Amino acid sequence: QIAQELRQIQSIFLGIGAGVAAEDPMKSMRALNLVAETTRLEQKIDQWEKELSPLKNFVLPGGVLVASYAHLTRTAVRDSERSFHRLKIALELSEISCYLNRLSDYFFQLARILNKHADVQDLIWQTHRDNIS
Repeated sequence: QIAQELRQIQSIFLGIGAGVAAEDPMKSMRALNLVAETTRLEQKIDQWEKELSPLKNFVLPGGVLVASYAHLTRTAVRDSERSFHRLKIALELSEISCYLNRLSDYFFQLARILNKHADVQDLIWQTHRDNIS
């Protein structure tokens, strides 16, 4: 199921890139229905949230290899989101911004759920002060 979701996300992400590069981005983006896709991501995030223990600390990227890949992907999506905001058309295409924001959250939760299913605990960030004995 996750592999199918990832293929769908890849397709949408490619569609966003093509839409932004199009001569008429507004017209090109209508076919993607990013509002519905963002809602779908939010529903999946909420579903996983019910399986996971509540976060009380920051989590470091890591865990099983596939979870580490999800963390790396989250970072790349955040970078894409920041780059998108530098575009002149960013304000006209706010659905992209919302989608990218939720997509990075999706990959964060995906990493956490993959670690949970592999029976690997999240790596909790500790400040330098926490490490002093």
